[in-house]
Formats: sequence, C-alpha cells, structure tokens
Amino acid sequence: MVVSNLGQAFAWGSWSLVKFRRDQRAVTSTEYALIAVIMVIAMMGGLSIIGGDLATSFNQVSSEL
Repeated sequence: MVVSNLGQAFAWGSWSLVKFRRDQRAVTSTEYALIAVIMVIAMMGGLSIIGGDLATSFNQVSSEL
C-alpha cells in the first residue's frame, strides 16, 4: 500500500514538474519586468542629463527678469 502511494506521488510530482516547465507565463512576466526596469533606468539617466540643462535655463531666465 505504501509503495503504491509513493508511486502515485512520484507520478503526480513528475507530471507537475512537466506542467511547470511548459508554462510560459512566468517567463513572459519576467521579460516584461526586465524591460520595464531597463526603461526606468534609461529614463532616469536621460532626465538627470536634461534636468541639469533645464535648471541652468531657468536660472538664466530668472536672473534676467
């Protein structure tokens, strides 16, 4: 009885592993998360460059007023 239950548990466990490996939802969400992180890093870098130039422009305008 114990051996047959162990066999059933092993068969169920290996089937679950096969289903898990075929499931692509986690891979897709991970790829989207990586794309979002790369976009945020690029935006932060671009805004830091533009921010310095923008501050200089506003300071020039305020000093002329």
